[in-house]
Amino acid sequence: MADYAAYFDDSGHPDNQEAVVVAGFVASREQWQELEREWKQVLDHAGLNHFHMKEFQHSDDIPFHKKEAVLRRLVKIIESHTIRPIAHIVLMKEYKEVNEKYAMEEVLGAPYAMAGRSVAKSLNIWRTEKMSPSDTLSIYFEDGSKHKGDFIDAMGRDRLEPPTFVKNKDVVAFQAADLFAWEMMRATRHNLLSDRHPLRPEFKRLVRGIQPNDPHVGVYYEKDLINACEKAPAPLREFLPPNATFAHHSSPKKLRKRTIK
Repeated sequence: MADYAAYFDDSGHPDNQEAVVVAGFVASREQWQELEREWKQVLDHAGLNHFHMKEFQHSDDIPFHKKEAVLRRLVKIIESHTIRPIAHIVLMKEYKEVNEKYAMEEVLGAPYAMAGRSVAKSLNIWRTEKMSPSDTLSIYFEDGSKHKGDFIDAMGRDRLEPPTFVKNKDVVAFQAADLFAWEMMRATRHNLLSDRHPLRPEFKRLVRGIQPNDPHVGVYYEKDLINACEKAPAPLREFLPPNATFAHHSSPKKLRKRTIK
């Protein structure tokens, strides 16, 4: 019997950034313990108490060459002690355009809910392909994201176990997920996921083994969002009656409203 755990963090924001990203890794408990031990050694050697990618990249107290060296070591640790990277991205420009046409937010959820739900789908695929019936998998999301409640509602809608949120950025597994989510957001911001731009080595190592159309890493482009709306189905707004209301079957008294425009 094997005991696995998956940790996820998010990057981006639906109000003022290009995308919303949810990303993280699956590993065995033993691998996470070894990752934590080596991760803390690197931070101690660099004189860091904790690691948060945004703060790390924008710090003026750390020379550039030292940042690059620390980052290479941390990525190597992730590469050595995790099994599967998983990341899903909702592009905000496309989301807003499709949400203007379809009642997507009311039916499918806010961007974080859609990305988180896709992460859950990837985990189920991985569980089916790689785990034996006696294995266990615990899943954790870093707490504090906007539309966290909408993600919980989306999981209830699909009769799935509600996500477990942990509010503690000192958990090293969340620091690894934060690094990955930040890199995915950077790649999205610079259009590196769709064009033939060279990815820096650290990013390529984080997404090792991922093939085109890999179900474990995905981007919601306009066509994907429209397909999701038509499959759900999410009705066209132009055909909605003036007083139309929406609710999930799992919480019928909780009316769902459009908040993203």
